[in-house]
Amino acid sequence: MKAPPKDRGPTLPVEAVKPLMRQYLQIKRKYPDCILFFRLGDFYEMFFDDAVTAARELDLVLTSREKDEGQRVPMCGVPWFAAEGYIARLVRRGYKVAICEQMEAPTPGRRLVRREVVRIVTPGTFLGDEGPEAAYLAGLVLHRDRLGVAFLNVADGEVVTCEIPVAEAADRLADLWSRFPVSEVLYPEGWPPERCRRWQGSNGPSAPWTPVPDWVTDPAYARELCRRVFRVESLQAFDLEDRPVACAAVGTVLHYLEETQRVPALHVRTVRHLSVERALVLDAATVRNLELVRNLADGTTHGTLFGVLDHTQTPMGQRLLMDWILQPLQDRAAIERRLDAVEALVGRPAELEELRRRLRPIPDLSRIVARIGVGTATPRDLGRLREGLAQLPAVWQCLQAWPPRGLLEELIEPPGDEVQALTDELRRALIDDPPPHTKDGGFIRDGYDPELDRYRAVARDSRRVLLEFERRERQRTGIPNLRVGYNRVFGYYIEVTRSYLGRVPADYERRQTLTQAERFTTPELRQLEEQILTAEERALSLEQDLFRRLLEQARACIPALQRVAERVARLDVLANLAYVALRHRYVRPHIHEGTTLEIRGGRHPVLETLLTDRTFVPNDTRLDPSDQQIIVLTGPNMGGKSTYLRQVALICLMAQMGSFVPAESASIGLVDRIFTRVGATDHLSRGQSTFMVEMIETAYIVRNATPRSLIILDEIGRGTSTFDGMAIAWAVLEYLHERWPSGPRTLFATHFHELVHLADLYPRVRNYAVAVHEDAEGITFLYRIVPGPSDKSYGVHVARRAGLPDEVVRRAQQILGELEGLEKSLEAAVGRISSSEASPPERPPAGPLPAMKRQEVVRRHLPALVQPTLLAMDARYAALEKLAEELLGMDLDAVSPRQAWEFLERWQKRLRKPR
Repeated sequence: MKAPPKDRGPTLPVEAVKPLMRQYLQIKRKYPDCILFFRLGDFYEMFFDDAVTAARELDLVLTSREKDEGQRVPMCGVPWFAAEGYIARLVRRGYKVAICEQMEAPTPGRRLVRREVVRIVTPGTFLGDEGPEAAYLAGLVLHRDRLGVAFLNVADGEVVTCEIPVAEAADRLADLWSRFPVSEVLYPEGWPPERCRRWQGSNGPSAPWTPVPDWVTDPAYARELCRRVFRVESLQAFDLEDRPVACAAVGTVLHYLEETQRVPALHVRTVRHLSVERALVLDAATVRNLELVRNLADGTTHGTLFGVLDHTQTPMGQRLLMDWILQPLQDRAAIERRLDAVEALVGRPAELEELRRRLRPIPDLSRIVARIGVGTATPRDLGRLREGLAQLPAVWQCLQAWPPRGLLEELIEPPGDEVQALTDELRRALIDDPPPHTKDGGFIRDGYDPELDRYRAVARDSRRVLLEFERRERQRTGIPNLRVGYNRVFGYYIEVTRSYLGRVPADYERRQTLTQAERFTTPELRQLEEQILTAEERALSLEQDLFRRLLEQARACIPALQRVAERVARLDVLANLAYVALRHRYVRPHIHEGTTLEIRGGRHPVLETLLTDRTFVPNDTRLDPSDQQIIVLTGPNMGGKSTYLRQVALICLMAQMGSFVPAESASIGLVDRIFTRVGATDHLSRGQSTFMVEMIETAYIVRNATPRSLIILDEIGRGTSTFDGMAIAWAVLEYLHERWPSGPRTLFATHFHELVHLADLYPRVRNYAVAVHEDAEGITFLYRIVPGPSDKSYGVHVARRAGLPDEVVRRAQQILGELEGLEKSLEAAVGRISSSEASPPERPPAGPLPAMKRQEVVRRHLPALVQPTLLAMDARYAALEKLAEELLGMDLDAVSPRQAWEFLERWQKRLRKPR
C-alpha cells in the first residue's frame, strides 16, 4: 500500500499550534498511512507532506499558509463537489484517502467546528470505477497448517472463499491471483515479509498489501462478526461453521470494509466456496499466454478473447463476462444450462436484438446498491437506480418470447412487488435529473412532501407572501397606508402612521417608535418572518431527511436489488454470447464426460476477426488419450503452429464457459485444467533467465497435470544448447506419455525434428505438420495442419520475408547447405557404426534408425564423426583466406595476361582438391 512520505509535521508541540491546525494534527496522527482530505468550507485541504504528495499526483498547485512563529505549511486543495474524481486518481495509484468532514454547521461567534473522519477509501474498497474488471479485496489468514483465502467483490456483495494446505499455498495462490483481479490484499501484521513475497509469487497481484491487526484474523472474532453481518445465529447455511480458517478470512475482509466505510456491510449477503471439481483451473501463465483479458503488447483488451466476446450492454454484464472467461466450469450440467439458454436466444435473432436494446439503458445496479449499502449513495445514484428499475418490465416482457430453457428458466421471473414499490417511490420523490450531491438541495420533486412544498413556496415567494399579508392587514384594520417593512435590527414589522394609531388592533405589539409612525409586529408576522428567514435552511434540511428515508427504504430492498442486478448481468452475458455466435458463425459444442477432443473446422476466435487481407484457414483436431494423446507438430516459423495450439485451448475454454465456439463442429471431453508453455520471457529482477522461466513453467505443468488436463507446449528447450533442449523436450513428452495409462491431451510444437521419432517408440504419439507449398520462387504457407512430420523448418525463407539483406540471406543459404551436407555425412557414418556395433539378432531395420539408438551413437562417436568434416571446412576457409591475401597483394598494373591466367589456373586446381 502506498502511503504519503512520513510527515515531518511542525516542530512545535500540538498545544502551541493554532486551533485549526491543532485539530488537523490530532486527526492526522490517527491516520498516518492515509492522505487526509480535511474539509474547510467548500474545499478539502491537504497539508504538509500530504499536500506535497497530492500536488504531485494530482497536478495541483502547491501553496502554503503561515503557521505559528512565521513557519510556512505546504498546502493544496480541491473543491468538495469534484473530490470523487481526485480521490479515484489517488486510489488507482495505490494510496489510501481519509475523508474528514465538518460534523456541524458554523455558527456566529464559533471559530472551530467539530470534524471527524467519516470514510477511508482504499484500492480494495473503492466503488467509483465502472470498468470491465471486478475489483476484489483479498484476505489471507494462516491457522496451523491451513491458509484461508477470501475474495470480496465490494460492488456485488459476494465473498468467495477457500482453504488451502500450506504446502500447496504458493501454487494454489498463483492460480487464484490469475482468476480474481485483486485491488488490495489484507494479511496479519505479524507475518514476516518473506512470506508475503513468497505467496505473492512472480505473477501475483501488483496491488498493495495492507497489514491488519492479528486479532482481526482470530476465528472466534470472525465467527461473531459474520453472524452479525449476515444476521444469522448459525453460519451453517454459509458453510462456514466447520471451516474456521475460511471463516477467519471472510471475517478479515468484512472487518476491513466496515472499518474503512464506518457503516455495517449491509450489502454483503453471499458466500461462495471455491471447488476445484466445479471449475476449469487456469494458472497465471495460461491466462497470460492465451491473452484472455489482457494482451501481451500493451495490456489492453484489444486482441484478446474478452475483446472479441464483449458486446455486453451493461457494466454488470461486462464484469460477469470477464468472470466467466477467467472461471470456466467443469460441471457438465451447469455448462449445458448455459448452452441451452444461448441456443434458445440464438433461435430468435430479431427478438434477441430487441432484448439487447432494452438492456442498454440499465446502469451499474450492483455498484449503486453497494454505495447504498455503505452509505455513500447520492441523489444521482438513486435517480439512476430508478431509471434502471423502470426498464425491467420491458426487459422481462421481451423474455416472454423464449421458452424457459436452461439458465433462462432462472431469469424469466419478473422482479417482485418490493422492487416495484421502491421504483414507484423513487419516481414520485426525485426530479428527472437529480444532482450528484445533497448539499444544495433541489432534488426532491415538487408535490412529494406538503411541508417541503410550503418551505419552498415561502422561500421562492416571500415577497408575494408579504404583500398578501399586507393586503389582508389593511383590509382587517381599515388602515389604508399600512405597510410591511424590514430592517436588520428589528426584522419584519408593520408600520402605521400616527394619524391611524387609533385603528391599531389589540394583537399588535409595539416594536419601535418613530417621529411620524409606530412599528408593530404580530404573532402571524413573527411566524412568517421565521419561515422566510429559515425557509431555505429548513427546506434543505427536510430534503436531506427525505433523502435519508429513501436510502433507508432502498437499504431494506438490498437483497431484492442484488438479485435483480445478478439476473440482469446473467441475462446480458447470455444475450451477448448469442449475439457473438450469430455474428461470427459459432456452433454449439457437444460436452461429454469422456476425454476425447474432436474439432472440425476449428478457428482462432481472435485472429479470424483481426485478419483483413485473407480468410482464416480452419483446421481439424483430434486428441484421444487412448490412441492419439500427444501431437508433435512441426513446420516452419510463421506457418501457424502457435495459432493452432492456442485456438484448440481457446475453443475448449469457450465451450466450458458456456459459449458457442468457432468451428464447424466440436465435441469436448471435459477438461479440468489448461496448461500453456508459450513464448519467451524473463524475470531479470528476480534473477530468472528466459530458460529458467521456461523450466519453472514446465515443471509446474508436469507436477500438476492430470489425465483430464489439456497441455499446450510451444518450443520447449530452445533457451539452451540444442542437445540439452532436445533432451529436456524428449523427456517431458516421454513422461507425459508414460506417467498414466491414458495421459493428458497434449499439443507440442517444436523445431527439434528428431522428436518426430517419438511416434515410432510410443503408441499414443502422432506427428502432424504445417503444410507448405514450395516452388522455384520460394514457399507459400498454406496454414493447414496435415498428418506426418515436416522435413524442413524453412528458416532462411522466413528470414528473407522478414527483410534481412540479400547478402545475409545468400550467406545463410550457403552455410545451411554446408551444414546439411555435414548432417548427411553424419547420418551415413552413424548408420555404418551402428550396423557394425549391432549383434546379428539386434541389427536395426532398414530405413531411419530408431531415435534413441541414433542418439546413443551420435553421443558416443560425435568427436570422431564431426572432426574430419570440420577440419576439411577449416582447411577450405584457410585456402580462401590465402587467396584473398594474394589478390590484395597483387599489383594489377604490373601483371601480364599470361601471369593472371596462370594464377587463376593454380588456385582453381587447389580449390578442386578433394576435401
